[in-house]
Amino acid sequence: MCKIKLLLPSEYYLIFKSYLSDRYFQIKHGEATSTIKQITSGVPQGSVFGPLLYLLYTSDIPTTPTTYIGTFADDTVILSRHYDPQIATDRLQEHLNLIQKWLQDWRIKVNETKSTQVIYTLRRAVSPRVYLNNIDIPRANVAKYLGLHLESKLTWKVHIKKEGDGHKTKTNVLVSW
Repeated sequence: MCKIKLLLPSEYYLIFKSYLSDRYFQIKHGEATSTIKQITSGVPQGSVFGPLLYLLYTSDIPTTPTTYIGTFADDTVILSRHYDPQIATDRLQEHLNLIQKWLQDWRIKVNETKSTQVIYTLRRAVSPRVYLNNIDIPRANVAKYLGLHLESKLTWKVHIKKEGDGHKTKTNVLVSW
């Protein structure tokens, strides 16, 4: 709520505070019913305000002058470009380190194993590994971002085949090179 309070006029803050406060849940499975628990974080999934609140919450995500960041809803991509794969990777890792601290400060959890590092190049050069929260970001030859299957050689073969198969996966993309 503190970000909303900082970013919006007090009238809007009070509306969102009311919207997000005093929410509870209970689980019923068969004949069993859990005790009522308070919801202390998050927004109602599928809510009209969800995307706006997410944008407000992530509006201060760290950026750097040597990398590019793109966000759409909860999908994030970071691109680092350089002729030298070591420099590109170092820049990407510096940005990931900033994001790691930001995630910790704002108590945002990321599933690092669902993130992907794809190296886009026609060269055979090897790029060093990158890490988030001291966990190696898995490498892949293809990542799906905003409905596109982006293959490391930047051909459309994988995208055409995957879309023809009706295959759907959600992937965060971390890109080095």
